Amino acid sequence: MPIFDSFKYFWDGDWLDAIPQKLGCAAKPTIIEREPFAIPQRAERAHGIHKVPRRVRRHTTAVSTDEPAARKTSGKRSPSLAGSGASLPREKVPTSKGKPVKLGTLRKKDGSAVMTGKTVNPDGVVAGRILKHFLRTHRSCRSQGFRSRGQSCWKNAALQGLLHVPIVYHFLGNIHRDCDQSIRRCVTCALQDLFQRYWRLGGGKGETKVISHADLDAAILKNIPKTPINDKGDLHDLVGWHNDVQDDAWLYIDKLLDLVLGAGDERDVACLKQVFEMKRKSTWTCVDCGEAHDSSSDSEDECGFSLTVPLNMPRGDREWMTFMDRLHENVFTDEGVQARCMSDACKAARKAVIMSGKNEEELPLQTKHYTITQAPEVLIVLQKRFAMSEGDDGLPKLKNGRAIVEKLKEETWYEEYLNLGRYTEDEKDLLYRLDAVVAHRGDRVSSGHYIATVREANGVDFAIINDSVVQGEQNSNVVKYPQSNGDQFEPYVMFYSKM
Repeated sequence: MPIFDSFKYFWDGDWLDAIPQKLGCAAKPTIIEREPFAIPQRAERAHGIHKVPRRVRRHTTAVSTDEPAARKTSGKRSPSLAGSGASLPREKVPTSKGKPVKLGTLRKKDGSAVMTGKTVNPDGVVAGRILKHFLRTHRSCRSQGFRSRGQSCWKNAALQGLLHVPIVYHFLGNIHRDCDQSIRRCVTCALQDLFQRYWRLGGGKGETKVISHADLDAAILKNIPKTPINDKGDLHDLVGWHNDVQDDAWLYIDKLLDLVLGAGDERDVACLKQVFEMKRKSTWTCVDCGEAHDSSSDSEDECGFSLTVPLNMPRGDREWMTFMDRLHENVFTDEGVQARCMSDACKAARKAVIMSGKNEEELPLQTKHYTITQAPEVLIVLQKRFAMSEGDDGLPKLKNGRAIVEKLKEETWYEEYLNLGRYTEDEKDLLYRLDAVVAHRGDRVSSGHYIATVREANGVDFAIINDSVVQGEQNSNVVKYPQSNGDQFEPYVMFYSKM
């Protein structure tokens, strides 16, 4: 059975009963099940339950919720079982990555740090379920700010967008339960820990706190190359991250999800794609013979983690275009396609064109229409506000050998609620709710300033977050074109949750 079929039951009411039958097993599996860590009997006899020796306790320093400097452990001693002081047996077991490691090197087991017992994965989630709302304990929490460290506004705003999507909280709580790396080396663990701290430490009404994402920063830098060419010989543009150079907030989101994807096992990867990735298939009708064409399920188009909506689209005879117009014409319609119909009539027509000495490319172009075959739980929409400046010859303008990128400041009013039902096969309602917006002020993607507008955990109010400053209890109008310190920001990245 394809793994995607098994994951669709996590969102259905009958998932507990349906999954065992589909998988042919008696137990009721969930996406977080792991093999039990059995300790041999002779190991139990040799390592009876007793107090932790003083010399071991001295190296078991409590983990700070913010500052990475507090994580000091002995690199020479084996981590001990919580509360027992006994060394873990050195037998090899599979981790969530599928690689055999020694039990003594396991840093996280079932969502908690082995040495300290600290909860790393977001807690309170339902095993095997990705819910669409925050926990009841979160609904009284206020949004929090991030410490401003150098040029970090682009990362702060991007993370605020992810943190305020409840589906992402439940997704991270269910995956990657075991790990053999430290938080400052594993991007997934660091992101899970950030979610857990953010909502666990959330202030009550009228109270906000400021936290740090230093562990996540360190983990990301450990997993990206320090030179312009990586180990595979591919070029990349992430070198500036090592030098605290401001960059694109969307690039940060995309790379973060890509690193989580690359570290997951087969089940985690399938779940992540179902949460974030849209799939679609194309249909088109031949303009010559009228024959309808439908792409097969094997040729589904994967849209990646976002839908891109350009702002400089031609309006034609219209004076303005709505946000849904832009989605329709750029995401779900493709005009001027050189698709070729294989009907007998069209084959004969093409043969006649070629025999007459004309080029086959002179045949009429087709228009494709796309239908959603997999609707993501989290829909990320990117407004393409940055484009290369072109000269009169149509080529990009250059400055110091690099293409000049200009910002498009055109106003676009977008909806708080999207209904994409018209693009599904059954045309039933497919509703999405806006949860967060990353906005930018400035002329270049790698300069200026970023802020975030987020829906509070109560699901009603909005807040504007400018690094460590939180302006709470705002109405929904602030998400359109948010303002902070008297400056207006243009919306750039939008996070929608499926209702």
